[in-house]
Amino acid sequence: MTNQTSQPMVASLLLAPWLDGPTRSLHVVHRSRLSLSLAEDSGRVAFSVMFPAAVRLPYACVVASRAGSSSSFSVGGGVLAWGDDEASSVQYRTTRWWQPARPAPVDHPGLGEAVDTAAVHRLTRTWRDLVGRGAGLTPYADDVLCGALVALHAAGHVAAAELAHAVNTSDLEAATTATSASLLRAACEGWCIDELAHYLRALARSEDLTSTGQALSRVGSSSGLGLLQGVATVVPGLGTGKAAA
Repeated sequence: MTNQTSQPMVASLLLAPWLDGPTRSLHVVHRSRLSLSLAEDSGRVAFSVMFPAAVRLPYACVVASRAGSSSSFSVGGGVLAWGDDEASSVQYRTTRWWQPARPAPVDHPGLGEAVDTAAVHRLTRTWRDLVGRGAGLTPYADDVLCGALVALHAAGHVAAAELAHAVNTSDLEAATTATSASLLRAACEGWCIDELAHYLRALARSEDLTSTGQALSRVGSSSGLGLLQGVATVVPGLGTGKAAA
């Protein structure tokens, strides 16, 4: 007889290869009141488990509550299992998928012309000096780099792919936290939190940035502010000053 129970889960489409693939083990590398970061044996974060009220990360699944204090997880075969053994683990099954935000040039026609090419060239030379600078789970300078990467992707700038490739293929885990490294890798492909996507959409449309700027600035203790700075670094002059931090 087992004590295994099943609970619903809302999952990002980016997690489909993990959830629908063969069963693999993961372990917790970061634990907070609102989320868990799960990593492979290599130490690279695969995805995050988020709880209600957390900012939804692009590679996250959302569950209603914790299933204990275990650091052992397995994923695959359609389920995410939380627990030290099969008999007592809790299984989460996807009841709904969601599409994470990925701002694209077709929806942001005004950004391309506003990119500061000189600033982008400086960033391509200096981004390695930014990684890991700052305190916390996602160092402030990492957030700045994430904001710049997503903005350049949204703008369709010619340097976006080259910069993203350089960042994505570097040993980020050796320079910053595993969670921040995973967010940087997501940003290299243009994936981001909804709050940043909403801000970029308003920016490209020359809309009042007060509400979207405030919503983004409230993300984390300083993460939203770092993302805002990253956008302003490469796309200045489109009314960023109207965003209330």
